[in-house]
Amino acid sequence: MYILRVLIIFSCVALLYACDKNGPSELGNATDTSSKVNAVDAESDDTVWVFIDNGALQCQKPALRLGQTRATLLSAQIEVIDSKCADITGTMVAAMCGLKDLGIHIHNIKRVDAKRARSFGFELTDSLSHYGNKSYNVTECPSSNSSP
Repeated sequence: MYILRVLIIFSCVALLYACDKNGPSELGNATDTSSKVNAVDAESDDTVWVFIDNGALQCQKPALRLGQTRATLLSAQIEVIDSKCADITGTMVAAMCGLKDLGIHIHNIKRVDAKRARSFGFELTDSLSHYGNKSYNVTECPSSNSSP
């Protein structure tokens, strides 16, 4: 019985290691990675992209509108250069009504304002990386989400 347990644990660890090492794109993931938009490509040395959860819960839409999270930055006297909707990738959440989904809002701001933005709950999109690849996709904002 002990050997069987050890064998099962070893198999699970080996499977997890293989998944982590190869990443989802090499495992035949159906996601079209060629259409990924990397928002950081538009980042200059003077600006950074920050993100915040859009507040959406599964089965309970709508989330916060993009204009609402943008207004949070503007009310803190932080200039917002660009704003987009996005989804976190490379992670899973349980499919259950009432749990969070993976939607976020990203905003391009001046680098000097990043610390102040963090005090309002925003984080740098650089923290959403997996093996050097950005772990979010820019998406089209829902029509009910795009207006302020």
